[in-house]
Amino acid sequence: MKNTPQHITYKSTLTKIANPNADYKDKPEKGSLMKRMMVMVCIGVFLGIFLIPSGAAAWNDVQLQQLRTKNHCPNCDLRGANLQWADLRGANLSGADLSGAILSGANMTEANMTKVNLSGAILSRADMTVANMACQ
Repeated sequence: MKNTPQHITYKSTLTKIANPNADYKDKPEKGSLMKRMMVMVCIGVFLGIFLIPSGAAAWNDVQLQQLRTKNHCPNCDLRGANLQWADLRGANLSGADLSGAILSGANMTEANMTKVNLSGAILSRADMTVANMACQ
């Protein structure tokens, strides 16, 4: 006869009844609480980055359309706008806020970009040949 403990908790009794062949422990595995917390933190970060709109992506749709049709948009609010591969040759963007905008591959040759805010903008492969970028 096996030595069985005289005291069996209600939880362990129920688990053994549900699955008598499984080897259950009364205590959770070491570090399992930390793993659960890390998963919850990762989910929270994911939701915060991808699902909650940020103030950085706050461009003005009317002004963005004006830039695309007239190639003229001084002092426009284009924060976070997607202008990837846009043809902005000779565009007047003086004083525009393009912080956080995606300008990769955009053609901005000979564009007027005086006093433009480009902080955090993505400019990879953007062509700004002969663009006027004076800070005046």
